[in-house]
Amino acid sequence: MGAEAKFGSGIGDNSSYTTSMIAKPYISGDLGDAVTFSAAFGVAMERLAPDLFYGSYTKDGQVIFPNQSIGYSCLPYQFNYETLYPHIYMEERSFGEPNVTPRISEAMLYYTEMNAYLLDGLIQVSVNNQRRAWGHDDHNLFLSSTARRFPGVELKLKPASWLNYSMITGSLFSYTSQQTDYMKDVYGYDLGQLENLFTLQILEYSPLKWFKLSATASTIWWKRFELSYFMPMAFTSFSQIEAGGYDNQSIGFDVAFKIPEVGKTWFSFYSDQFDLTQSGPLFRMADNHYAWQAGLKTGLLSNILPGSFTTLKYTKLSPFVYTQATESRVNAYTNRAFNMSYTHDGFNLGFYLPPNSSELNLTFVNVAIPDLILTLDNKFIIHGTNDLSNVSPNLIYGDVNRYQAGGSEPTFLSDFKHDGIYDYTVMSEFKFDLKIRNGGGLNYFRLVGSAGFAGTWWNPNSSGVVSPGSKALFSGNLGVIIDI
Repeated sequence: MGAEAKFGSGIGDNSSYTTSMIAKPYISGDLGDAVTFSAAFGVAMERLAPDLFYGSYTKDGQVIFPNQSIGYSCLPYQFNYETLYPHIYMEERSFGEPNVTPRISEAMLYYTEMNAYLLDGLIQVSVNNQRRAWGHDDHNLFLSSTARRFPGVELKLKPASWLNYSMITGSLFSYTSQQTDYMKDVYGYDLGQLENLFTLQILEYSPLKWFKLSATASTIWWKRFELSYFMPMAFTSFSQIEAGGYDNQSIGFDVAFKIPEVGKTWFSFYSDQFDLTQSGPLFRMADNHYAWQAGLKTGLLSNILPGSFTTLKYTKLSPFVYTQATESRVNAYTNRAFNMSYTHDGFNLGFYLPPNSSELNLTFVNVAIPDLILTLDNKFIIHGTNDLSNVSPNLIYGDVNRYQAGGSEPTFLSDFKHDGIYDYTVMSEFKFDLKIRNGGGLNYFRLVGSAGFAGTWWNPNSSGVVSPGSKALFSGNLGVIIDI
C-alpha cells in the first residue's frame, strides 16, 4: 500500500492553495530470475492550482491567463501532476471535469511495469508507463522527466561494451483534444485529435572511458500499424523515405566528455526541420526548427561542502520547434485532422518550455547527511511569442500549438528578445527530501517540501501586445509519502 498527502500554497499575485491526497494499493514481485513486475492503481482527492503560464496564450493584444480565477501555487512554468487528466465531482456525479478545478475533485491514476533481463542483462525488455528521462539530464531535449506518463514498450541492447542501443514505442493521447473544433476559438483552426504513437531510438558509442557520442531519432506517427517503425537499429528517418512524409520526424545527437577530477560536460542538439542548403544565418531562419543544450555536472564544490554536486546548463529552443502542422491525409476512425506536435497529454515530450525560449539553470544538490537530499534550483527563463490574431506569415510564435504557416520566405529571420512580446522570469527554489526510518511500524516514510520565489516581467517591444505588468509569487509545499 502506498499513500501520499501534499499541501502547497502561493503568496503573491493571484495566489492560491493546492492539495493532493493519494492512496495507491500496489503489488510487485518476481517471475523467476529474469522477470520483475509492479502495478499500482490509485484514487486521489485533490485541488490542483497551476502556474502562471499553464494554458496561457496571447491574442487580441493581450496575454490571456485562463486560470487566473483559480489562482497559482506553482512557480512559473513548473506545474505538473500525477493523476489522469479527467477529474470527477462525486457529489454531482459529474465525470470528465478538467484537471484544474476551483474546488476539490477526485481522480484516478495507475503505474505499471514489467521488466525482463535476458543474457545477463545484454537484452532488456520493459513494458511500462513510468516517467522517463532519456538524455544527459532529467530536463533534456528528447524525452524528459517532465513529460506525462505514457504506456510504452522499451528495448535496450548492449551488443558490445562500447555500444548501447535503446528504443521505445509508446502511445500518446490528449483527453481534451477529443473535443470537436478543439481550441478553434483561440487559434482559428481545430488543433486536431492527438492520438499518436511515438518511437524514439538512441545509439550510444563510447570508444573511450571519457567520451560518448550518441545519435537520436524520433517519430510522432498517427496510430496505424507501420511495421517499419519497429525495426531495431534502423532509425525512423530511413523508414519515412519509404513510407512517405506523413509523420513528425526529428533527429539529434549528444556529445559528452568526462573531465578527470571535474565532472561531466555535454552538448545536445535536436531538430525536426533544418535546411542546410540555404545561405545566410541558418540558426536565425524561422524555417529551421531546433533546440540545443550545453551542460556541466561537477562535484568540485564537495571540496568545500562535502556531498555537494553542481549542475550548470543552458538550453535554447528556436521558434516552432516541437510544433507540426496537423495531418489530415489519413484513413482512420475520425474525420478530423491529427495533432502531430511533440507533446503528450498537454505537456512537451522533450524540454518542458514552449518554443522560442531559453533557460539558464544552476542547481546545487547536497547528500552529505544520510537519508536527506537538499536541492537549491535557480533558473532564468526568457520566452517570446506574438499575437495569435495577427495573420502575418512572417512572425515568430512561442506556442507549441501554433505551427509555422506555409509560404514564409527563406529570408524570414528571428531576432530573439526583440521580435515579439517577451516574458522574463527569475526564480529560486529550495527543496528537501528526508527519509525517516523506523517510524511507527513503517520501514520508512518520506517527508518532502519546497519553498521558492519567482518574479516575472514582460517587454512587449513592437508586438502591439499590452504588457501584463510584473508578477511575483512565493510558493511553499509540504508532503508525506508512505510505502507500506
